[in-house]
Amino acid sequence: MFRTKSVILILIAILTLVNCTGVKKETEPPAVNPTEPAHMVGTYQYMADAGLFTACATGNRFPVAMEEDNASLEQAYMAKQDQPGEAMIVSLTGRIELRPPMEGEGMIETLIVTQFEHVWPTESCEKSSIETPLFNTYWKLVALKGTPVETQPEQRQEVHLKFQPEGGRVSGFAGCNNINGSYQTDADNLNFGLLATTMMACPQLDQETAFLKTLESVKRFSILGESLVLSDDGAEVARFKATELE
Repeated sequence: MFRTKSVILILIAILTLVNCTGVKKETEPPAVNPTEPAHMVGTYQYMADAGLFTACATGNRFPVAMEEDNASLEQAYMAKQDQPGEAMIVSLTGRIELRPPMEGEGMIETLIVTQFEHVWPTESCEKSSIETPLFNTYWKLVALKGTPVETQPEQRQEVHLKFQPEGGRVSGFAGCNNINGSYQTDADNLNFGLLATTMMACPQLDQETAFLKTLESVKRFSILGESLVLSDDGAEVARFKATELE
């Protein structure tokens, strides 16, 4: 009789300990430590007042916190989208931390955008792994200061640039005249030197003048997939596409 009571008491004690441990685990947040900021490429879409980022490298999906440089990401995305909720490739520097969800309880892994870089409307996760070199690539101008650029019927060829690695030389076509000049690059820094042009007269020189003026302001470049973006102090000023000569 005494032994039976002892066994029962032991079982009660074990069950009590298990239950207490279980309750404690349910109230504790997941064991996830904040990650260090890292460069990320993935699809971003904004729907129902919330941003969602899907990493190209892993396929992991994260809600985007409305903190730090998120406003720059949202603004650039809104300017590029053709329809609401459209998914587009973006590049940024960010970290993963625990944040409360928009609905429900608990904590979930959330992307904190520490520095937004660019939206890449014509790229995809599949293309993002392509390493197109700056040098010896035919870069066709597709947008200037956010405005799409189309080759006009009267133009001899499309506006483009081609960077030569030897001697830091750049050549191309500005819309009416050929371009030849110099450039300097270091990591992602890019500066154009004196650019000389031919002296042909054309009916409309506004785009050419704007293009040449824009190149003077360039300080950085960024390449993703088959796209090249030139930026000044922080804003995109020209976008190019690696393409074949038309």
